[in-house]
Amino acid sequence: MMAVVLGGAGFGAISHAKAEPAENSGWVACFPEDTKTEQEEESEKVEETTEYENCTETESEDVSGAEEESEEPESEEMQSGKSEEEQQTMVSSDGTLEPEVTVSREEKPKYKYETGYIFMGDSRIYLMNEDCSIEGTENFFAVCCPGIGYDWMIETGLPQIKNIQNRHSEIKEWVVVSALGINDMQNVNKYIASYKKLAKSVELWLVSINPTIGRTEATYNNTCINAFNNKIRRISGITYINSHDYILKKGFDTKDGLHYTEASNWDIYSYILNSLLVGRDCAPAPDTDAKELAQLLEDTLSLANY
Repeated sequence: MMAVVLGGAGFGAISHAKAEPAENSGWVACFPEDTKTEQEEESEKVEETTEYENCTETESEDVSGAEEESEEPESEEMQSGKSEEEQQTMVSSDGTLEPEVTVSREEKPKYKYETGYIFMGDSRIYLMNEDCSIEGTENFFAVCCPGIGYDWMIETGLPQIKNIQNRHSEIKEWVVVSALGINDMQNVNKYIASYKKLAKSVELWLVSINPTIGRTEATYNNTCINAFNNKIRRISGITYINSHDYILKKGFDTKDGLHYTEASNWDIYSYILNSLLVGRDCAPAPDTDAKELAQLLEDTLSLANY
């Protein structure tokens, strides 16, 4: 998958950071009046998203055709020798054959998840999914697209989540982990209003906007990030995941000041999963291997659904 350029910065040399949170110097100062023309905004939007593939496709695509093809009747040769039950021949320790034992297909246990986890976000979740394979776990889903924000969440993201829920009716409980806002922090009040509504139908966790390195423009600077985080963390009915302060303390690396390296994505991902397992905002134990911990937590969150 090719990398994308957001905000005019390419994926160049790795930037390192380990610092204290920046002070909040006021909300209004973060977002001066935008003087760009509609044509310039549309040009930037196209540049930001064209190198990512298929990120705006919804989960509502018709898959019935594929299912029908897979259910074609078997040929006579394939059907021969089969019965309503599978027969297993047991072999004793001395090599002699034991009587055949029949095992009914209907008696085989069926795997079922009680809880599904949906990660919703922009390029940061998109790249985390590539690095950490969020969707590699059967009851984990990723709804994400680079360069997007509130409008995409309303028009595309939430409908995709609804489609996932409809397609997996066997899952009764849903946890939505949202990590949006870096591309349009000025829409914080709209996010708050929508999150309050969403929290009434699902278990909603909000991930802090995590820090940048050397990005002084209002769109991505850390003062505005702190202002955004201080607002969304107070929303009633949600659980806030403060991975922002965790990686500031631990240290993190980026590719372009905005997008994290694989190692830092594992740090953030393991923090999120650890919080989900504990049931509240909770940092992993110090000096743990983030990748190994994340994979263990994935297994644990899945096993809890038997």
